[in-house]
Amino acid sequence: MTKRWSTDSNTQPSRGRRRRAAGPVHFTLLLAVAALALAAPAAAQEPGNITGQVTDATAGTPLGEVQVYLAGAGLGTLSRQDGRYLLVNVPAGTYEMRAERIGMSTVSTQVTVTAGETVVQDFTLSSEALGLDEIIVTGTAGGQQRRAVANVVGTLEVSAQIEEIAPASFQQLLAGQVAGVGVQIGGGNVGTGGNVLIRGIGTLTQGSSTRQANTGPLVYVDGVRINADNRAGPSSGAGTSRLNDINPEEIERIEVIKGPAAATLYGTEASNGVIQIITRKGQTGRPVVSLTVRQGGNWFNNPDGRIPTNYGLVGGRIISQDLYAEEVAAGRQMFRTGHLQNYDLSVSGGTNDLTYFLSVGHDNEQGYMLNNQIEKTSLRTNLGLAVSEDFDLAADLGLISSDGRFAPDGQGGIYGMFAMFLWGTPASRETGSRGFMVGPPEAQNDIDFAEELNRGTASVTATHRPFNWLTHRLVAGLDFTDAKVSRFWPRVPSGGFLAYAGLSQGRKDVIYDRGLQSTFDYNVTASFDLTADITSATSFGAQYFTKESLTLLSRGDELPNSAVSTVGAAARTRGDEDFVETKSAGLFIQETIGWRDQLYVTAALRGDAHSAFGETFNAVYYPKLSASWVLSDTDFWNVGFAESFRLRAAWGKSGLQPDAFAAVRTYSPTTGPGDEPALLPGNLGNPDLKPEVGTELELGFDAGLFSDRLGIEFTYYNQTTRDAILADLVAPSLGFPGSRFINVGEVNNKGIELTLNSQVIRTPSMSFDLGATAAWNDNLLVSLGEGRERIQADTRGRFQHRVGYPLGGYWSKYIASARWDPNDPTRLIDVMCEGPDPSRAPTSCSQAPFHYLGPPGPVWQGSLTQSLALPNLGLTLNALWNYTWESRRFSTTTWQRDRNTRNTERAQLYLMGTLDPIQAAEIQTFDIEHPWMERDDHLRLRELSLTYELPGDFVEGYGVSRAAITLSGRNIWTPWVHESFSQPGLDPETRRTRDNPWGWQQTQAPLPHSFLLSFRVRF
Repeated sequence: MTKRWSTDSNTQPSRGRRRRAAGPVHFTLLLAVAALALAAPAAAQEPGNITGQVTDATAGTPLGEVQVYLAGAGLGTLSRQDGRYLLVNVPAGTYEMRAERIGMSTVSTQVTVTAGETVVQDFTLSSEALGLDEIIVTGTAGGQQRRAVANVVGTLEVSAQIEEIAPASFQQLLAGQVAGVGVQIGGGNVGTGGNVLIRGIGTLTQGSSTRQANTGPLVYVDGVRINADNRAGPSSGAGTSRLNDINPEEIERIEVIKGPAAATLYGTEASNGVIQIITRKGQTGRPVVSLTVRQGGNWFNNPDGRIPTNYGLVGGRIISQDLYAEEVAAGRQMFRTGHLQNYDLSVSGGTNDLTYFLSVGHDNEQGYMLNNQIEKTSLRTNLGLAVSEDFDLAADLGLISSDGRFAPDGQGGIYGMFAMFLWGTPASRETGSRGFMVGPPEAQNDIDFAEELNRGTASVTATHRPFNWLTHRLVAGLDFTDAKVSRFWPRVPSGGFLAYAGLSQGRKDVIYDRGLQSTFDYNVTASFDLTADITSATSFGAQYFTKESLTLLSRGDELPNSAVSTVGAAARTRGDEDFVETKSAGLFIQETIGWRDQLYVTAALRGDAHSAFGETFNAVYYPKLSASWVLSDTDFWNVGFAESFRLRAAWGKSGLQPDAFAAVRTYSPTTGPGDEPALLPGNLGNPDLKPEVGTELELGFDAGLFSDRLGIEFTYYNQTTRDAILADLVAPSLGFPGSRFINVGEVNNKGIELTLNSQVIRTPSMSFDLGATAAWNDNLLVSLGEGRERIQADTRGRFQHRVGYPLGGYWSKYIASARWDPNDPTRLIDVMCEGPDPSRAPTSCSQAPFHYLGPPGPVWQGSLTQSLALPNLGLTLNALWNYTWESRRFSTTTWQRDRNTRNTERAQLYLMGTLDPIQAAEIQTFDIEHPWMERDDHLRLRELSLTYELPGDFVEGYGVSRAAITLSGRNIWTPWVHESFSQPGLDPETRRTRDNPWGWQQTQAPLPHSFLLSFRVRF
């Protein structure tokens, strides 16, 4: 990969040479050599300098942050904001000099340095839309040029992006930035996370609450597989994500490998995609110190206009209560502006032999709810050692410690703030609840949901190039997590208001969750020029992964008083322990044939074994075949407006393994007669269980048009998953309860992805860039095996996996007719539902079928970006918009308000017998779900930032090479939400993410609005 340079560098000692003290035998010889050296002209020993300016070829404006270096000499620097650079103490000689910048073409030239002289060498860089020559991570030693990789790889140059924006977390950094990658957001607690979905939902097990395995994408940090669980944390409605442990300031680059055709070399577990995180590395040169300080706030914007009014019926009269307004009038605090502060300090540099990157970061962020705050410290040390000319070592270590407090939220957070507001009733206004559902806000703020985490990720990478045609690499590493999760409801004092309902006597839960993942990855690549036009790259690899998880649970009920918060002090206690270990091993071989650096054909085969496979199933094999053709490099290409154009096609397979013990027959311990230990049947097991296998065809093209001012990346994919893993009910006669996992079923998942990047204006005084991503996704359940047509994804049948329809489709019965009883105005009669298609003739609701509403979606999602730069003023304005279309969710919030708590206005009309009888029947009749199935399509201004670059002449007087101030906002504005959205004042994005991706919302707190003032300085 390309080395990075950041400051003026001096010459360094040659690697591998060691000085030895001169003995008497050599003394005379040394004197002679010294005399000859002194006799030589003094100027011959004097070094020279190289200086110049780097400019944009189109606009003519200076370019900062350009890497300017002498290839192979260990000398380099970064250009300043005025485009100027200076290399000092350059030994006399002739060098190959290069200038590189992300998103621009690399320029190389030859320079000759004369002793004692200064050479002026200017560079002009042109924009490069496709970056076909950049090296990307592919699973093989040394990686591959993008032009040779036939599948699309989404990339994020994080180190460049965070100069302008301030992402709150890793997932927020990823959201909307790569076509086809979506992040489902769990709730408004700071520190929480959600689901990452790549190319939608392509398997029945994705998000299933019955699975132990994480079914999201695989995630690697510097070649080591890490824990990316999105079901961590204390709240069952919106948990934390282990992805968000990672400090974005430590990341250089993210690469997203999207489907089985691309993920073949990663094997079993990779069918839902792979995310490669490459952290920042050191560079040759003097130390560079970077400091970033951010201060800001999180708040719940305009709560008075967003929390709905509650209604009740007293004495035949409808009454209402604006809970928020009443609490404000009474001077009670419910929300706050939470203080947000981040500090990051890093130093990088090195010599020819040793490079280093060291960083420390500290975040302390308060949410807008009073019992929500997270504090996190991260440390990173990345070292690179050139042992010899052909042998390199890299050692990377990341440490994280965090302490989070979370407000109860969403499903399972029934005692949370927004449940209290949204499900309250005016009928209890004069009680201790003051109209809130269970207890007032101050009682909810005493609930303590917490997560304490310590985490370490370490890796060692050895790269050996014994011959110029052979490279082999070994990566070994560990990822360790140690989390303590606790939930505490204090005991209500005797005679006090029972603010926690059934938990008012106090409860404490403590869960210890320890995980260890290890990675061993060896691969070798041999590259040859078979002829003048034909090249060959043959790769072989072997991987071994282990994963261990230990969970300890303890619970205590009935605490002695409100001051006691330990499990051991409770009157009733219980505990549980769970240990899971899995192992997997794989081998692959790959051959890539290239022709004239234009056409590349790749064939590969991978074989995997996994401990979760059934005992009769030993291994699975995943083939791959792909081709990439850079047509614009051919002799016959003559399309003047298309400087770059590539066609690509890839076909391949990957898999998803069963749960750890799904194939194994198990028994559960119990207490038998006479208090003797005994066993009960547990899991029946399935010795024939094997992984799901996804097969994907991917077709696309990349184009750079109009002098590479417009870049287009288009991809079509069609994926079929066979041997889908399903839970099948066990016959009682077998003596085992519940269900067992079997392989049956087929799912088709297809879509298109489009990425556009354009340079609309390029002048010396202004530049304006526009970008967009769009992704369309559609899946279909092809088969559930013989005799099966549907599976309910929930107990009520709202979400169903039905053959011929999308996974998790939305289904409901419909009322056909109803009327109020003239003899009893509060009683409905003649309630009938719509019958089967096509006539839908009225029929009994108990016999009526469910009708299809639509997919959970989103069918369309994407982003829009704008960047306006005014170099003469030092200003840059950036904006990021996210959007979704045909996205659905079931609003348990409004369903509960209408049906159970009955605190909406129409619920009161129903109770009075004055509501339209069809709507009244919908409230009354079970299996009527569609009134609460809403479209949450929206357009949101996710990020807006304004950066001011302090003048270089001003800051350099203080020893600073760059200084910038940024004002930024997050979740600023949502100008459009679909008309069917039932709570337009709340949030269209938040949903339950813990167990399923189908779209289920229940009193999740809205996302906070955030404002940040950032100061970034480099020495």
